[in-house]
Amino acid sequence: MPLSGVAVSIGRNSFDPPAPVVPCFDIHAREFDLYDGEDIDAAFTADGSGIITFDSENNRLLLNPSMSGATPICTAVYFDGYNSSSQNISNSFGPGTVIDIDTQRTVSDATHFTLASDVVTVWAAGTYEITVRAGTDNISGTARLSIRHWLERSSGGGAFAEVPGSRGWTYARNSTNGEDTSLCTIILQDVAPGDQFRIKSAETSTGMIAPLGPQTEPNGYGLTFEKLE
Repeated sequence: MPLSGVAVSIGRNSFDPPAPVVPCFDIHAREFDLYDGEDIDAAFTADGSGIITFDSENNRLLLNPSMSGATPICTAVYFDGYNSSSQNISNSFGPGTVIDIDTQRTVSDATHFTLASDVVTVWAAGTYEITVRAGTDNISGTARLSIRHWLERSSGGGAFAEVPGSRGWTYARNSTNGEDTSLCTIILQDVAPGDQFRIKSAETSTGMIAPLGPQTEPNGYGLTFEKLE
C-alpha cells in the first residue's frame, strides 16, 4: 500500500537480526530515511547513513553510504502554479478563456512537470490528485454574473477536451460584492507522460463581455498536482 504525505523511517537496531528484503513498489512520502544501527560493513559510514537510491531491476531501495556517485530517489511528485495578474473572461457564446497560469510556485523536479503558455505538461505517469482553484471578480456594475470553470486535458498531442467532473462555478452579485472562489479536486488514474492540462472559464449568465464582464482575480487561480501512485 503506498504511503503518502508522511515521514517514513525504515531500519533496525544493532541487536536486531538481519531484516528480510521487502520489495518496494510505491512510496510517496514527505520525508524518507533508511538506516542501519550496526556498522556491519566497512563501506558504511560511522552512523550507517547515506543516499537512498532505487534498484529498478529488483524493486528495492538501496543505501549508498559514500554519498556520491548516486542519484537520490524523489519520494514526492508535485506541482503548484497560479496566475499573477487579472484577465478578462469571455462569455458563454464562445469557447471560454484559457486562464493565464503563468507562475510556478513549486515543483518536485523539472523532469516531472513543465509550465509553458498557461499549460502544465506532466512527464511522470501515474494516478494524480488534481485541484483547480478559480477566483473571480465582477467589474460590470450592477449585473449579476455566473462564471463556469473547468479543467481541460490533451493526451498524445490531441485536441484539448474537458475533464469530466471538473466543473466549478463562481457567482458575482455586483462590482461591490463581486469576489468569489471555486475549488474542485479530482483524481485521475491514467495520466500518461506528455499529458497536458489547462484551466478555462466562461461567463454563463448575462453574456456580458469585457470591459463589462467578469475578470480573474490576481493570484486567485491555481492548478495543483500531487502524484498518489
